[in-house]
Amino acid sequence: MSEEFPSALSRREFLKRAGASGVAVAAGTFGRAAAGAGGGTPEQVHLTWGADPSSEVVVSWCTVEAAVSPRVHYGPTPALGRIVPAETRRYVDGLSGETVICHHARLSGLAPASTVHYAVTADNDAKQDRPFAAGFVTAPRERRGFRFTSYGDLATPNTQWTISSPQARHAIVAVERFAPLFHLLNGDLCYANLNPAAQPAVWRDFGDNVEPSAARRPWMPCPGNHEIEFNNGAQGYGGYLARYELPANGTRFPGRWYAFRVGGVLFVSLDANDVVHQDCGPLVNGPRPLVPALNAGQPPIAPGTALYVRG
Repeated sequence: MSEEFPSALSRREFLKRAGASGVAVAAGTFGRAAAGAGGGTPEQVHLTWGADPSSEVVVSWCTVEAAVSPRVHYGPTPALGRIVPAETRRYVDGLSGETVICHHARLSGLAPASTVHYAVTADNDAKQDRPFAAGFVTAPRERRGFRFTSYGDLATPNTQWTISSPQARHAIVAVERFAPLFHLLNGDLCYANLNPAAQPAVWRDFGDNVEPSAARRPWMPCPGNHEIEFNNGAQGYGGYLARYELPANGTRFPGRWYAFRVGGVLFVSLDANDVVHQDCGPLVNGPRPLVPALNAGQPPIAPGTALYVRG
């Protein structure tokens, strides 16, 4: 970890600090597995609001391999106490053929405007002795002041990818300096679709980069056109929807648009991709065109033939 965030702590030191402050200040760093660790060790941990932000938060994460009994332990103190099992979602990246495994645990019945501590683990978590642990604050129910941050087009700090910048790291630090209740992420999250041979890897870099903030406060995303990836779902949202559990909208298009209320303020997230004729230009004509052999056994993509979203 860089100097902006605390290094990994022993379990005793984490509990000592969290108990003294009432907030899990070491969130996002406690019990992190080394890069590339297998099994059910959590990575890319992030939060989203549930149906009622004052009482429900969803903890989401990914694992390199199938997790055995993935779950979240949580409670109003670092002693935790309650356990909720996670729902697992998988998808196979349509271009690389890589299987991506994501997990979502819904924490319900929380007290409004209160601190919640949690830990993420599984039976095959390589770090069970020091599980990933963090904390967050639920939204107020009544009308009262709160702080949120907002930006879009984040990308990753890993400059080996198309459209990436070290500024993506500094942006996370900036959010944490504001210490908002939550953050709005306004589309074009990581630009994985511009790196067609490595879409899951770009998402992984993105998730690991935002984790020090997104594991401590809900990050509420809005899909942009770069969340649309060729061969990932009927309209290209497979990667995005596997990673995010968002408030229901009562339609057959979950996660595309949604609303949530914090105190007296209603936030509405819209999907502007009603008609997107994104013809796979980066896949066939870009600076690093897709090699047909990497196309997961699919035939080569002809220019102008890939209609992602239409209606």
